[in-house]
Amino acid sequence: MSPGYSSTQGYDGESSTKTNVGFLTHSSPSTVEDAKSPSTATLDGLIALPERTDEVDQSPGVRASVQSFGTAAVIPRDISSDPVMLEDATSFIISQFVWFSQKLLFKTPSTPVEQGLLWRIEYSEFTRWSMYLSARVLKDMTNGINSQKYVGWIFRFGQQMLEPSTATEPASSMEGRLGGLHDVAYLGFIVSGTSVGYSLFRQCTPTFLRLAKLSPEIWPSDFAISISKATQSRYEIIKFIVNDTIIAMILGIAPVIHYDTTPGCDGRRPSSVLEMVYGIPSEILCILAEINAQRASRMMGERASNNDNQCDIEKILGSWTPVVGNTGEPTKDIARVAVQEAWRQAALIYFFMGMKEVNSADRRVQAAVRQVVQLGNTIEAGSPLERHLLIPCVLAGVAACQEKHRASLRSKLTNNSFLREITMVLRISEFVVVLDHLWHGAGKGGSPVTWEDYVQSRCATIPISY
Repeated sequence: MSPGYSSTQGYDGESSTKTNVGFLTHSSPSTVEDAKSPSTATLDGLIALPERTDEVDQSPGVRASVQSFGTAAVIPRDISSDPVMLEDATSFIISQFVWFSQKLLFKTPSTPVEQGLLWRIEYSEFTRWSMYLSARVLKDMTNGINSQKYVGWIFRFGQQMLEPSTATEPASSMEGRLGGLHDVAYLGFIVSGTSVGYSLFRQCTPTFLRLAKLSPEIWPSDFAISISKATQSRYEIIKFIVNDTIIAMILGIAPVIHYDTTPGCDGRRPSSVLEMVYGIPSEILCILAEINAQRASRMMGERASNNDNQCDIEKILGSWTPVVGNTGEPTKDIARVAVQEAWRQAALIYFFMGMKEVNSADRRVQAAVRQVVQLGNTIEAGSPLERHLLIPCVLAGVAACQEKHRASLRSKLTNNSFLREITMVLRISEFVVVLDHLWHGAGKGGSPVTWEDYVQSRCATIPISY
C-alpha cells in the first residue's frame, strides 16, 4: 500500500481507533521537485546513513540481507531530537505525502489530511521516521534516482522496530510499531522487489497479532480474527489484513493468518479506509479471503470446500452491486464504480478458477474477462484511478485466452509511471513477466489454463521463501 495512504491514518483529533482519513485541500506542488525539501546534509543527521552505499539488484546480497534482518548487529544510531531538524523533517514529510496522496488515493475524503499527517508524525517515533524514510525513497524513485542506497536504512530501521518490547507495551506504541513495520515492508517491495518485500511483510505478524488481541470484538478467545469487524477497526489492522489477503491471492500462497470470513451484521456499511484508500469493497475482500482459505486447505491436503459455501459465494458475487457516494466529481465517480465492478469480476475469476478449479475456457470466466477489459476502457488514460484496476487486470490476464484481450490487459499493466504501477504494496510490472511466462507456456496460442498454471508461472519468475 502506498505510504500516502498510511500517512493519513485514523485521525479524528481524539482517538487512534477511528478510521477517518483526511486529505489536504489547499494547493500542493505540481511536481515532486516543487515540494519543499530540506537540505540533504540536515536530513541525513536525522537517521544515520549506512557506512557504505548498498548496490543491490535482486541479487543474493538482498536475500542475505533479508535472512539477517532479524539478527543484524548494526542498528541506526539514535534519531536526533533537535527541534529545527524535526521541523524540517516534518515539513518534508507533509509536502511529499500530500503530493503522493493526490496521485494514489481512490476517493478524496472531505476532511483535511494535514492534521492526520501531523498526528501520525507526532504519534510515534516509529511512524515519524518510517514516513521520513518513505518520503526520501519515493521522491528519489519518482525522479528517476537509484534507490538502492536506501537498502541499508530499510533493513536496519526494520531491525530497530523488531527489538523486543515490554510485556506491557501500550496499544498506541504497538500501533506505531506496526505502522513503521508496514512502511518498511512497503519500501522493501518497491525498492528490492516482491521476494524481499514479502519477507519483510511477514515480520509484521507478531506485532499485528499482539495489537489485534487487545480488541476482543476483532479476535475473540479461541476464534479466528474477524475480517468484517477488523475492517471497521484501527488503520494498521486493516492495512495488514488487506495486504495479507491480496498478496496471498496474487502470489498463489496461503495467507499468513487464518481469518474468520463470516459476513458482518451491519449490512453494506463500508469501511472508510477500504473505500477511500483501496477501492476494494469489504464484501469482496471477505470473499477473496475465503477463497484463499479454501485454497490453503487444499495445499495442506484437506478438502474443506463444500457446495453450500460455494453457492453462497456465487450468489453474493452475482447480486452484489457497487456503492460509490456522490463526491461532486461525476467523471471520477463513474470511474470509481468501474473499479469496484472490476473487483467483482476479478473475484468471480478467482472463485471459478481458484476455488471451483475450472479452467479459463469456462464461459463464466471468459465473460468476466471481457467485463474487466471493457471496464478498463471506461477509465480515462492517465487517470490516477487506473492504478486501482491493476490487480483486477492481472487476474483477468491469467484467464484471458483471446490475443486482443491479452494485448489490452498487458497495455494497462505496462503503460504506467512509477507511481501508477504500485498498488497495495506491489509493483505490478513484476507480474507482467509472470503473465508473459504463462501466455508463452501453458497458455500458448490461447490454450486454456488453470489457476495452478498461473501459480507455476509465478514460482518460475518471482520465487519467494516462506
